[in-house]
Parts: sequence; C-alpha cells; structure tokens
Amino acid sequence: MKFIDNEDVTKYSGEDYTVQEVDDDHSFVYSKTKGNNMPYTTINLESKPCLDPIEVSVGANSQFYPLERDRNTNDCDVV
Repeated sequence: MKFIDNEDVTKYSGEDYTVQEVDDDHSFVYSKTKGNNMPYTTINLESKPCLDPIEVSVGANSQFYPLERDRNTNDCDVV
C-alpha cells in the first residue's frame, strides 16, 4: 500500500494492482499479490509522522485517550 503521484499511475497498471484516486494529484495503490503478503498488524496515518516507527506524533490540538503502555511516552524525540 502506498500513496503515489497521479503521473506514476501507469507503473501500477494491470491486474496485480488496485489504484484509487485520492485527489487531482495523488492516488492510493495496493496489491494482494505483490510484496511480502504478510498481514498488516498496525497502520498509522499521521499528518507529521515520526522518523522512528515506534514513536507516535501528536498534533498541536490533538486529544486522545493514552494507552497504559504509552502513558510515559512523549511526542517524537528530538535527536
């Protein structure tokens, strides 16, 4: 699964890929037959994701119910 520019859609044509247009400039493409075919266990959709996938970014106005394991974590660490 990934987001691509609409100009790259031709690279993913054929029966192996499904392409969904997101807006005038971007599309979302995925395949059930290409890639490692391992099941997805987590998916994070964030406006400004952290470089480290273990960390979770927090928007300026975001409110959420923290999990017990996340109660002592902060926003992305600055290195």
